[in-house]
Amino acid sequence: MSSPNGVTTIEVKLPLNLALLEYQSQIALERWNMDVEDFNQADLIAAWTKAIQLHLEHQAEDTDCFLARNGNEEIFLNALGV
Repeated sequence: MSSPNGVTTIEVKLPLNLALLEYQSQIALERWNMDVEDFNQADLIAAWTKAIQLHLEHQAEDTDCFLARNGNEEIFLNALGV
């Protein structure tokens, strides 16, 4: 499972509610006097995907924080069959 550069890739399928995505995008964009209609769906999806990726990368830097927000040690150990 290790890779030569110390990085692994996990592909995640995340069903998105596009109406909610557009609504939340509008809220975020209003802070900069922008409108969601200035962007197409692909742009919004790409932006939210990047934001989620960066958020998870930041959390993964601290194992305790990552487990606290995304599961727990019991789930982790059960998945390993420990």
